[in-house]
Amino acid sequence: MELYEAYLVNYGKILHPENLCLLKIKIKLTKFYGRLSSPQMMGQTLSLLEYVRVSMARKFKLSNDCLVLLNKLQPGLSSLKGMMLYEKYIAIYNGAKLDRNSGAIENAEAKERFQQAMIPLMDSLDHLKYELDGTQEKQLLEEASETVSALKSLIEYM
Repeated sequence: MELYEAYLVNYGKILHPENLCLLKIKIKLTKFYGRLSSPQMMGQTLSLLEYVRVSMARKFKLSNDCLVLLNKLQPGLSSLKGMMLYEKYIAIYNGAKLDRNSGAIENAEAKERFQQAMIPLMDSLDHLKYELDGTQEKQLLEEASETVSALKSLIEYM
């Protein structure tokens, strides 16, 4: 991850902000954050709680950056946008869950953030619903569909 981040820092100064190489790196990083378990980032050792918090914030920013550019490059439905919307959902949901479980926020604020997480989750379903059986995107669609009912139940319970 550090090499990808260094690439963004170094080449982000040289290349146009909408360069496809930068977009590809951001997409990869978006998928990495939250999935790698090392609490070492950019040479710093963080507590696991702080690592997850920083990772989810970075994942959210990267997914937003990717979506802004993808909306320009691929207007309309796109499986890549569907995947990035799901990554954005993960960042919002896991950030809210972490803050709620650590006592950083009250249930009312957590409920509001879970409701905010529902927006990119539902949007991802719209983008992924035409995918073919057996593809990674179709598998993500099935996972997202199951997640919707679980998240609705959680929001109603709160």
